[in-house]
Amino acid sequence: MRVLIYEHDNAFAEVLREALRARSYAVDRVSSSRHAALALENDIYDLILFGIDGDPGILSILKEYRAGGSRASVVAFSSQHSVAERTLAFEAGADACLERPVDISELAARIRALMRRRTGQLRSVVSYGTLTLDDASCGVWADDVPIALKAREYAILRIFLTEPNRFFSAAYLEEKIYGWGEEVQSNTIQVHVHSLRKKLGTQRIETRNGAGYRFVTNSADVTCRLRTRQTAAVAEHGERGHQEKVVS
Repeated sequence: MRVLIYEHDNAFAEVLREALRARSYAVDRVSSSRHAALALENDIYDLILFGIDGDPGILSILKEYRAGGSRASVVAFSSQHSVAERTLAFEAGADACLERPVDISELAARIRALMRRRTGQLRSVVSYGTLTLDDASCGVWADDVPIALKAREYAILRIFLTEPNRFFSAAYLEEKIYGWGEEVQSNTIQVHVHSLRKKLGTQRIETRNGAGYRFVTNSADVTCRLRTRQTAAVAEHGERGHQEKVVS
């Protein structure tokens, strides 16, 4: 998941950045409303965190962003006891507004709730077959056995499970799990997916040329695809044998 932080307080911004990175989010940060407006032009973010106290101009930027049809979740930070600020933030398009000082645990819970709302999930725990992902603890289990995933492996799996059976291109995944200034090799996503297959089982992730990668939730679908490939291979082998006999 890609996150944009707009915050004047450097110390608080760094706390936010580290807390979000610990949850395998890709985080970008800007410190001026002009840079925030430029960053939002790309419309690549799933979540936007911004402080509204002391910079009313950011609300105009948020209104324009929403007017363009962008659906990223937005959490605003207001001055303590400022009902007027929070009201303006909601009217501009914020989904949640927290008073300073912000409790990081509460913020993390709000973010998870907003992400569930976007994907239509009811809980932080998602299970498909014998695989379970708990986004509250960032834990993954297969057959009730905990699976140790690296941060970006977890980030990719979380994306897969938000829309299971949808194909995600390597370019899309790269955009969602890497922030500004982070070095990305040309085969980085391929390497991460290969590692996920080794840890979760090769049958769980399908690759399709021109489409990308998807998490397969239906074991029957996996079996069907395997049988189809086997049947095609047998048919091809039989056709070749027939051709060889004709030639001879």
